[in-house]
Amino acid sequence: MTRLGQERNVELARADLSVAIGLDPGTPLTVTEPLNMLAEPVQPPALPQALERALSNRPSLKAFALTAESNRKTASAAKGDYWPTLSANGFWQRGTRDDVGRAFETPGRDSHSGVSLDLTWNIFSGLSTQADVRKAEIQVALAENDLASGRRGVASDVEKAVAQLATARAQTRVAQQAEQTAKEGLRLARTRQEVGVGTQLEVRDAELKLTQAQLNVVGSVVDGREAEAALRRAQGG
Repeated sequence: MTRLGQERNVELARADLSVAIGLDPGTPLTVTEPLNMLAEPVQPPALPQALERALSNRPSLKAFALTAESNRKTASAAKGDYWPTLSANGFWQRGTRDDVGRAFETPGRDSHSGVSLDLTWNIFSGLSTQADVRKAEIQVALAENDLASGRRGVASDVEKAVAQLATARAQTRVAQQAEQTAKEGLRLARTRQEVGVGTQLEVRDAELKLTQAQLNVVGSVVDGREAEAALRRAQGG
């Protein structure tokens, strides 16, 4: 029953992998063991360094920061409507007096130029400018709140991932020690049987305990690989 359950989990994982890499769920995939699958989980990084990397690499935080900056510029542009608008215009004209040839003479002859400055100030716009500024400021506040919430969420994710990796690493070491103890117990049980003071039942029980200990090692290592992946994801890698 356990084996059938694990085979079902493999098929579900294969379907999830197909979707993740852009293939149809029914696409045949060969499941191979990753390199160093049964190696001990890596040492978790220090929390401050892991958090610093996450805050600089997480795409969601970059998006929140860009949105906040864009909204600040929008609010600044909206406040510009409070100020007057100054425009400058220049012109140069030339009269040919019905003689086209004069158009190619010295530019200063039969010509005149001028410059004008126009000052426009909308003193009252029905409070529309104030409403636009207030709306832009609200968008800035919302974007900054999203950024702050995102940073708190990232910090929480990183802290949990580091703790889970440290726990998985400790559990792996305990499971490996239990495996060594089970191996020693099996050796002693076989020795007792050989000298006639032990039974076959004791040997079978020791073999079962060793198998269970080995399964615990594999399970703890798998948990460690999942914790490593969770930490990389939390750091934006």
